[in-house]
Amino acid sequence: MILSAAELTINGETNVNSFSCALRKTHINDTLTSSSSNELNTFEGIEISFQVKDFACGMEMMTEDFRELLKVESHPQIIVTIEEIELPENCGKNYSGPVKAKIKLYIANAEREQIIEQASIHQIRQKTIFTGNYEVLMTSFNLVPPSRLFGAVQAKDLIEIQFSIQMKQS
Repeated sequence: MILSAAELTINGETNVNSFSCALRKTHINDTLTSSSSNELNTFEGIEISFQVKDFACGMEMMTEDFRELLKVESHPQIIVTIEEIELPENCGKNYSGPVKAKIKLYIANAEREQIIEQASIHQIRQKTIFTGNYEVLMTSFNLVPPSRLFGAVQAKDLIEIQFSIQMKQS
């Protein structure tokens, strides 16, 4: 299997509107091998590093604030590690559907394990795509939700993290 693409999106809200900051890595071409009898477990153990400077939030000022929030100068990467994927019993190698996952997320010098209830694996042509989303508090990563205009615009602590990891047959 070849790790071919990965995407990470962080969605949040302020008391005025919502925001979305995303990064997509394509053409990764890392060859992976698995000792598992089920190719779907090839995702386990994958560690993907995202450069904070490469995130885009749609507006330059928002992107700058986001990078500053994540401490880009001292902690330039967000690292996602897939620890474990829980597949339904007796699913075949062509399984598509919901799964549970345990991941490790490293942001701004803080690491947290997360259980992802809303994850899934999809088989499309010669590709296997693992997706998921979950909510987390910024403060759990020692990040202070930002504010602007002397506190008139305040980001909410709760953010949603979405990810997508794509593999293709080698």
